Amino acid sequence: MPSYQITITPSRRAAVRYIERVRRTFLRAFSTEAAATGLTQTEIASRLGVNRSVVHRELRGDANLTQGRVGELAWAMGYEPVFELRKIDRNQGANDQNNGGVTLNNTLVNVPATSSTLKNAPVRFSTTTATSEPTLKYSVQS
Repeated sequence: MPSYQITITPSRRAAVRYIERVRRTFLRAFSTEAAATGLTQTEIASRLGVNRSVVHRELRGDANLTQGRVGELAWAMGYEPVFELRKIDRNQGANDQNNGGVTLNNTLVNVPATSSTLKNAPVRFSTTTATSEPTLKYSVQS
């Protein structure tokens, strides 16, 4: 059974969570507008002068978004982006559900992988704090 160890720094974890919140916010806005006005990805692409596949990749999270692109996508959907910084509550746990994380301790989950042999393979996650940096370990169950 292959096993992998990934160290995720607190700063990288914060960055990934922020990017995911932005993506989810775009998807919610798109769903809201699609239901209310019939907005399509093709219409957004037309307003921005790009191919629909570009918008699709950006909304799915398959493409990195610059701050400028966030503004353009928001405009194309009839929204205005708003940015704010909140003080971090250092007393909350690193994987606190209220902080957008998930508890991974020995929870069996399905993880989509790029390799066809690993796609939807059951994976066991566990965390360790044996070092100063939190470490996420997972192994593929065959």
